[in-house]
Parts: sequence; C-alpha cells; structure tokens
Amino acid sequence: MKIELYNVDDGGKKKMFNYVFDKPCQHFLLGPIVNEIFNVGTNCKIAKGTYTFFLDAHKMSQKFFGNNFFYGVYLMKTSVADTNCNLFCMILVSDFKKKVA
Repeated sequence: MKIELYNVDDGGKKKMFNYVFDKPCQHFLLGPIVNEIFNVGTNCKIAKGTYTFFLDAHKMSQKFFGNNFFYGVYLMKTSVADTNCNLFCMILVSDFKKKVA
C-alpha cells in the first residue's frame, strides 16, 4: 500500500511525504478497517467478491494525524496493488479551516 500526501496551493502541489508499507492488516490504522470491511481474519486474504462500505474520512484523519493539526488544502492519494493487479485507488482532497465560533 502506498499513501502520498501533498500540500495544494496557488503554486501547485508539493509532496509532503510518501508512506509505503506491505502489510496493511498489521497497520495500526488500516488493520482494523481492512478486517472490518473484508473480514480477512489472521491470514489477511481478501475473498473475491463485491464489497460496499462507508469510510469516515474525518475519523480516519483524526486517527492518522492525531493532535498534530494543520490548515490548508491537502491531497491524499492512496493506492493498493499487488503483483497481479491494482486493487484500489482513492484521491481525497481536503480543505482544513479553523472552526469559527
């Protein structure tokens, strides 16, 4: 799995970091999500089929970034692939602004 995070402004986009890992079922954030959606169990094998699910991007962002918060427009590209095919690709553009009282 590969995650890329970019800061987006008038001058274009600037890559902030690359995050690559090969064991999503053991990841602190994605492991529980993969298990819940695909019911993979201990072997981390996804059965062939069609899956429908809802991801709460706000909740996932809070878990991933914690209290280290920043404002602006960010693009996050997530892709999951193996040697045979691309399984999943998601592009999420978020605009973080200060809460107005």
